[in-house]
Parts: sequence; structure tokens; C-alpha cells
Amino acid sequence: MKILLAEDDINLGKLLSMLLKKQNITVNWVQDGEAAYDAVYAVCL
Repeated sequence: MKILLAEDDINLGKLLSMLLKKQNITVNWVQDGEAAYDAVYAVCL
């Protein structure tokens, strides 16, 4: 499973990313809305 994590708080992003990875989930963590938009757009192409 893959997930796009859009979180601008570094500590929370690291924590969530680590917890998800321990559950064998592939995490693509971005820190702002523009990067999230770009990541979603790239998947749609």
C-alpha cells in the first residue's frame, strides 16, 4: 500500500511516516500543498 502524507510539521511528519512504514506502508511525505498537488498530478499522468 502507498500513501501520500502532506504534513508541514516536521516532528509530526517524521512520527507519522515512521509509524506507517512500520506497518509496511510506502510513504511519500511532502511538506506543503504545492508538493502534494505535484505528487498527485504525477501519479495521474
